[in-house]
Amino acid sequence: MQSALLLVYLVSIFVSLSYSSETASKCLSLSVGDDFRCGNVDEFYNENVAHGRQLRTGKSKNKQLGWSEIVIIITMYQNDMQDKLIRKSFSTWLKQVGRGAHIVFVTDASDTRSMQEIFSGFDKKTQATVRLFKSSAKNEGYRLRYKIIDSLRMISENYNDNNDTNKKFFIKIDTDTFVMPEHLLSFLQRVTDVVQNDPVLVGKAVCSSKDFCYVGGAMYGFNKDGLDKTYDYLSKNPNMMNESHSHLHLKDVNLMEHEDYMVSHAFRMATGNPVVSSQQIYNHGIERDGYGTKDNVPLCYHRIKAPRLYTDYYTLFYNDDGKLRTFIEVEEIFLERKKLEDQEKKQKDNQDNKSIALQEKKTKDLQEFLSKNIIEMKSKVEQMKI
Repeated sequence: MQSALLLVYLVSIFVSLSYSSETASKCLSLSVGDDFRCGNVDEFYNENVAHGRQLRTGKSKNKQLGWSEIVIIITMYQNDMQDKLIRKSFSTWLKQVGRGAHIVFVTDASDTRSMQEIFSGFDKKTQATVRLFKSSAKNEGYRLRYKIIDSLRMISENYNDNNDTNKKFFIKIDTDTFVMPEHLLSFLQRVTDVVQNDPVLVGKAVCSSKDFCYVGGAMYGFNKDGLDKTYDYLSKNPNMMNESHSHLHLKDVNLMEHEDYMVSHAFRMATGNPVVSSQQIYNHGIERDGYGTKDNVPLCYHRIKAPRLYTDYYTLFYNDDGKLRTFIEVEEIFLERKKLEDQEKKQKDNQDNKSIALQEKKTKDLQEFLSKNIIEMKSKVEQMKI
C-alpha cells in the first residue's frame, strides 16, 4: 500500500514539473503555492540575461513597502449600480487602505458629475487620497481597451520624475472586486524583494494563449518601470489592437479584444518578461473559490455584483475593530454561515413543498367538484328529455 502511494506521489510530482516546464516561460510565480503552473520568479529575475540584463550576484534588501508607494486605479462609468458598489467599497475594504496611498477613479469624459456627486462623501471613509480622472478615450461599451490605454497615459503623466516619484506600484482593480489590502501589500512586498527595480506585471495568470499567459481583469498591476514600458509600447503600436490572437480552445475568440490580454501582450513585447501570477487572486466569489488556507490567504474576490455582499465579505474577514481575523476565525464564521444558509434553504424548500402539495390538493378538489357537477348536470338533462 505504501509503495503504491509513493508511486502516485512521484507521478504527481512528475506531472507538475512537466506542466511547469512547459509554461515556465509563459508565466512566473513566487512559489509552488502561488501558481504551480508557472516557472519560479526568483530564478528568472536572477538568472535570466535576456535583453541585455546582467546576471546578478546577489539581491539587495528592499525597505518595507508602504501605502505611500501604492496607487490603486479603478475604472468606472456613470451607472447607479456602479455607484452603489463604489460606495460599498469605501464602507468596507477601501477603509483598510493606509494613509499615503492614492485611489484614482477613471470615468468617462461624458460623466459630468463631480466627486461629491459620485461618492456622496463616502470617500472620506478611507485614509487614502482619492482622485478622479476623466477619459475622453473611444467608448467600446463593456470593453475597456482604449480607456485602459488612456488611464495608463494619465497615470504615467501624473506620477513621474516631475510629480510624484515615490509611487512604486500601480494596481488596476474592477468596481466589482473585493480586496484584502493588507494581503495585497504583503504580496507586493514579496514581489519587490525578488524583482527589485526590473519591470514586472502581477496578476492571476490565464493561459489561454499558446504563446504566453496573461493576467485576468479582476486585479493586476505594474511597478513603475513596468507601467512606463507597457504604455510606451501601446502608444507606439496602436495597430496592435487590430491584430487577431487565437484562443487555445475557443476558435471564435480573439484575445486581443480583451484589455487584460492586450495589456499583458504589450508588457511582454516591451520587456520580454512573463507575468508574475498568484492563485490567491480569485476571479470569482467565495462560494466558488473558497476562503484560502492558513498559508495562502486570498488577495481579492471578483464578480461581487450585489452591494450587500461587500458587508458580508468585510465582516467575514475583519472584526469589529477593523483588524484581519485569523484563518481559524474566518473558517468558523464561514462554516457557521453556510450551516445557517443550508437550514434556511431546507426550511424554504419544505415550505415550498407544502405550498405545492396544498396547491395540488386544491386543484384535485376543484377537478373532483367540477367532475361531480358535470355528471349531475348530465343526469338532469337526461331526465328532462324523458
